[in-house]
Amino acid sequence: MDAILFDCDGVLVESEILYQEIQMQALADLGLTYEKEDYVSRFMGIGDKAFYEETNKDHQKKFGKNLPVNFESDLKAFLEIEFEKRLQPVENISNILAQISRPMAVASSSHLTFLHTKLAHTGLSDFFGEHVYSADMVERAKPFPDLFLFSADHLQTPPDRCIVIEDSEHGVKAGLAANMHVIGFCGASHCNEAHAEKLKNAGAHDIAMSVEELENLLRPVLHAQRFSA
Repeated sequence: MDAILFDCDGVLVESEILYQEIQMQALADLGLTYEKEDYVSRFMGIGDKAFYEETNKDHQKKFGKNLPVNFESDLKAFLEIEFEKRLQPVENISNILAQISRPMAVASSSHLTFLHTKLAHTGLSDFFGEHVYSADMVERAKPFPDLFLFSADHLQTPPDRCIVIEDSEHGVKAGLAANMHVIGFCGASHCNEAHAEKLKNAGAHDIAMSVEELENLLRPVLHAQRFSA
């Protein structure tokens, strides 16, 4: 394999547990409540635009009207404040990034500006340089393959020579649709064995339950030179 594409939330940074806490509470304050398992299955990894579209549909169905006009902007502002105070990198993920000698990129559903903020705040920006790609940059977000294909193209790497590291079912499906090797990562604090089973059922080729297991899976490519035909 010649390139590695990392999702950001829940793979590089411990943001998914914060998203779930803050978003679910904000929606509950409006009368929209979800079982956590259903919430994760529906919304994790789908991207901001799709999240607000889908929750707005739920609000319309329950109350016959749209979400409050300022809901999205207020929630985003609060998320930024809380992330500034509480966001941490996934423990020891930087140890893996420091060992990778081949092209790699971030391919995330987050808005590009917020994505850069999260990487900078957790000290991970320098590992990726200009290769930070957001769903903002493509027509369709995950589970469609557009973002991974876009990232591979910018790394000048054929899709079937890329490894994708994902923590969501939508992300796993996107990687598979892009014809890439997909590792389901469950080493962040929001994951458990049940979540790992969901990623496996979604088609992930491998499952890593910890950063150490991810490192073992990547060991054959960490220091190897880029493949040349």
